[in-house]
Amino acid sequence: MALNRQKGNGNWHNFGKKANDVCKAVRMEDVFYEKLELKKDGGRQNNLEFLGQAMQDASNEFGETTPYGIALNKVAQTEFKIGGAEREFISNSANNTLLPIRRFLEGDMKTIQKERKILQGKRLDLDACKSRLKKAKTLETQAVAEADLRKEYKRHIIIN
Repeated sequence: MALNRQKGNGNWHNFGKKANDVCKAVRMEDVFYEKLELKKDGGRQNNLEFLGQAMQDASNEFGETTPYGIALNKVAQTEFKIGGAEREFISNSANNTLLPIRRFLEGDMKTIQKERKILQGKRLDLDACKSRLKKAKTLETQAVAEADLRKEYKRHIIIN
């Protein structure tokens, strides 16, 4: 990173700061688009495509007929292909893996959690009846607790 001393005030400034701020803004934009599930128009180039573009520009500057220019151009085309493959891979991964998982978590998982909560409540009811039966000391209280336990057990079996 290039450092430059400003005239007069003696402060050092980092020239990479603006580029870093732009990168942060781009990442935040991607996060918002992802969270809001919005589609971007065309999208930006990924790093491999940027590298391919830089190599292609360098090839044009050196001359497309020079051996170095030809080599740069071939590598640039390869970088573009790899960048396109990466973009396609990310898109396919999102569509074929992440979206089904998201649908499961948003739909079925909520139902599963609701059923689990109901089941846990029923288990607690049965446990309470069992503990009342164990704590019963007289035959009369044991009979009442056992009747409650049987009634609770039947109620849970019939509902499920």
